[in-house]
Amino acid sequence: MSDCRIGTWFAAGAACLGVVACSQFQLARGQDRLLLDPPPAFLGGDAGQPATTTLVDLQARVAAYRQRLVGLDVTYRADLRGPGGRDPYPGEYLRRRVVALDRRRYLRTLTLRSAEDGREEVLHDMHQFYGPDFWDVYAPGSRRYETSKRFTEHPSTIKALGEVYLETIAWFPPGDTSKPLVQFGRAFFPTELLAREKCRLVPYRQVIDGESCHGFEVPGLDRLWFADADGSLKLRLRAYPGSGKPYLGYRLTDHREVAPGVRLPFCVVVVEYDEETGKARRWMKYSVDQASANDIDEAVFRFTPGPGTMVYDRDTDQLEVVPGGLDYLDEVARQSIALCPTRAPPRTLRSLRFNFCLAALIGLAATLAGSVAVDWVTRSQRPPAGIPGGSQRPSVDLTARCEAAKEGQPGP
Repeated sequence: MSDCRIGTWFAAGAACLGVVACSQFQLARGQDRLLLDPPPAFLGGDAGQPATTTLVDLQARVAAYRQRLVGLDVTYRADLRGPGGRDPYPGEYLRRRVVALDRRRYLRTLTLRSAEDGREEVLHDMHQFYGPDFWDVYAPGSRRYETSKRFTEHPSTIKALGEVYLETIAWFPPGDTSKPLVQFGRAFFPTELLAREKCRLVPYRQVIDGESCHGFEVPGLDRLWFADADGSLKLRLRAYPGSGKPYLGYRLTDHREVAPGVRLPFCVVVVEYDEETGKARRWMKYSVDQASANDIDEAVFRFTPGPGTMVYDRDTDQLEVVPGGLDYLDEVARQSIALCPTRAPPRTLRSLRFNFCLAALIGLAATLAGSVAVDWVTRSQRPPAGIPGGSQRPSVDLTARCEAAKEGQPGP
């Protein structure tokens, strides 16, 4: 977004994601085939029963849905498949919580690895807090909290404003007055599309997941299908500009009511297509663990650093540490216990025994070598013969010998 392809940071976000077993990631069943092999009807042509609504009515339905969804709090798991269904990061995956209300965002992103005993190992943990006058980041692992007011308008804030789940459901908080996000220089969110682009009603309706749906399109660029019942998004296909070939496909299923008149998809599949072949290049699956709407605790958008936290002000390049005491030491102890396994596996114990024995042998060898070296140095530094404390052999008096030689007498 922000005049850049969504797929660019779609791919960047994939760098920290893993996947689950293939049995949990079956895209080719049922109507998911609509995404893997999108028919031409998605971008033009006629199919299905004739439409029974108007563009104005559909526009009002979509706008009403957006107004009913004032804020949301969603936690989801993200899994990636690359070319050929390959798992680029075996055993690793991402879990994120996103809270959105007006122009404020809170993101907590966990990169996890599945351990053999079923536990989840935390590889990376990051909290992000964004608002009109703050853009803060906290890393629990290093207890580092970075703050800034100057970077609230930085291009990187698009990752908070247009967070990927908000992108997939094509929703932007109605209270957010920031500049609308765009893709390819064109509007992206439905209300903006309807207001800024030359949209037209798709002349037929479709039944998706048993629900009657109508759609509108920007010819050659975008087509979106919404449920007649509440105006929630069900299916979308975005095209490459110019060529009109499929670029991104969004498939939203398992809609559940999370607030009066508000349903959210608990399963979303996003597919990126190759412009040359038109085939699916990679796809992401988002599985929602929990979701709520409108009743948002605003305290989540602010963070109070605890004792021992390093607070770095990016605007002034100043660093300070929050003082701590015994409570802080207790907290560190609790965290250490939580991070360390309660018991070491047998092979670790064997490794410890081996390492101990090896260290003992090395220590003994070093001791013997040291003793030999000390003895050699002691011997080499003994006083030479003729010096008190030296050898007891008879010494030669060179002075007397020289005097005798002068007088012509044999020396001693």
